[in-house]
Amino acid sequence: MKKVTLQAEGRVLEVPEGSNLMKILQKNGVAVKSPCGGKGTCKKCKVEILDNGTSRKVLACQTLVETDLEVLAASRESFTDRKSVIHNMEDIQTDLDIREITLTIPAPGLEEGSDGDRLNRAAGKPLKISPELLAEISGLIQEETRMQLVTENSRLLGAFPEPGGLYGVAVDLGTTTMVCQLADLQTGAVLGSRAASNPQGVHGADVISRIGYQMEGEEQRRELRDRVLAEMSRLIRELAEQQHVDPRRIFRVAICGNTAMEHLMIGVPAAGIARFPYSPAFRTMAPFAAAGYLPDVCPQARIHLVPNISGYVGGDTTSLILALNLDRSRSKILAVDLGTNGEVVLLVKNRLYSCSTAAGPAFEGASITFGMRAEAGAIEKFEIGDRILYHTIGDEPAVGICGSGLIDAVAQFVIFGLIDSRGRIVSREKVSEQKRFLADRIGSYQGMAALLVASRDEGAREDIWLTQKDIRELQLAKGALAAGIRILMSEAGIRPEELKKVLLAGAFGNYINPWNALALGLIPGVTPKQLSSAGNAAARGVLMILCSEKQRKRSRRIIDRTDVLELSIRRDFQETFMKSMGF
Repeated sequence: MKKVTLQAEGRVLEVPEGSNLMKILQKNGVAVKSPCGGKGTCKKCKVEILDNGTSRKVLACQTLVETDLEVLAASRESFTDRKSVIHNMEDIQTDLDIREITLTIPAPGLEEGSDGDRLNRAAGKPLKISPELLAEISGLIQEETRMQLVTENSRLLGAFPEPGGLYGVAVDLGTTTMVCQLADLQTGAVLGSRAASNPQGVHGADVISRIGYQMEGEEQRRELRDRVLAEMSRLIRELAEQQHVDPRRIFRVAICGNTAMEHLMIGVPAAGIARFPYSPAFRTMAPFAAAGYLPDVCPQARIHLVPNISGYVGGDTTSLILALNLDRSRSKILAVDLGTNGEVVLLVKNRLYSCSTAAGPAFEGASITFGMRAEAGAIEKFEIGDRILYHTIGDEPAVGICGSGLIDAVAQFVIFGLIDSRGRIVSREKVSEQKRFLADRIGSYQGMAALLVASRDEGAREDIWLTQKDIRELQLAKGALAAGIRILMSEAGIRPEELKKVLLAGAFGNYINPWNALALGLIPGVTPKQLSSAGNAAARGVLMILCSEKQRKRSRRIIDRTDVLELSIRRDFQETFMKSMGF
């Protein structure tokens, strides 16, 4: 056995010799980013270690513990909650038949029958009671007892000594980030919201990597399920504590995610999604008991998974359509959820078209050299005037760049001629005399052409570079999204100028500069006047489903009326994609 000391936490771990350092850190709750799934290509898992008295930085995923060592720089992740920005929360419909009643249960007697009979008579109707709940209640009603019963239709959810609230949790389970909202089921009011990184990300930033990991065996399938459920449970506990709510009074949970995320979360094999004809194991799932999945909420609570549209267009898109009322509008509207999977929905002549563009993790900063999520110290805005101007989240010294900052930086460098129309960084000699102050931003990082976004002299923690590879990563993401939009509009027979509205959904859509996004051709052919932010529409949609049976039934109708374009099998996709990569 070897010792691994976590300096920041004062913990000492004993591990078998030859153990992988990244797996040790992840198992013990230390945040180590690994968008490449531990292949050593993304370089995001760097940690500083002290080994035999020598301090050095290593890739945790490529380091085996062969001697006692000390981890000097690795800490639990701090998360900036930006994805929980949800627009138009004030009109959430509530129509659930979840009720709390005050009853006096008579004492047992010869004429009273069973414990269940006494409960039914006191309630005035036959109740459906699970064996586990009956076992719990029976011990409490061996004499005349006054108690609170919570029912959903005729099903008994719980028994409590005192009155309390009726609560639910809505979860937007993203590939990169999850958002939990605690809501009052009687009013639809959101009491609190928490966000965290999806812990499955240690096995890759994209769904295909995670599906591949799940396919390795039963242990991997359980690990992916348990990781995300544990983090979800943590957020629910924190919300309940923050709002002084008994988590056992959470009687309903609704969860939306892309199709793969919903499969991985409940441990259902997702292999069919990764290969032609991209068939999921399920599109709809009957509500199931929370017991065994979310241990802190009421065990009889039902978990409702938002129905998926297809293998790559999931419940998060269903929630988006619901939240934006695209199934009820007659306008020509394009909605784009800017995230890892880049879902696009187009409404034309009362028909819904949708596709998933596999934009990849560049928009989340995962595949970018100095990329990071929207956390303190991330450059979120970037502008070139007489000098370089940038703003970081939390006004902290710059440590990296997040998605909105990436869009700004590349767009500004394109506008000012440091990146050409093909995405190549130009030589210093090609910078015009009027822009000579920018020529010094052109350099190299680790042998690759690069542009200096922020330097130590400008207050950054270290020099932050945008490399040629980073620009290519953004081009791939932008090309996939723009190609999907072009093909969708072509299929519907509509031109960009005919669109009444273009809605940018997701946290990323809230913070990007529309002028810079359009300068890059992210959404081809539209104007800034057509653009507007829709907030986290998926999170609003799943909240609507949480609080209303009518909305849940509506979501099922949505999936049957949405036409899905599978881009990977279209002959025109590759050509459109290549044409869409340029600036």
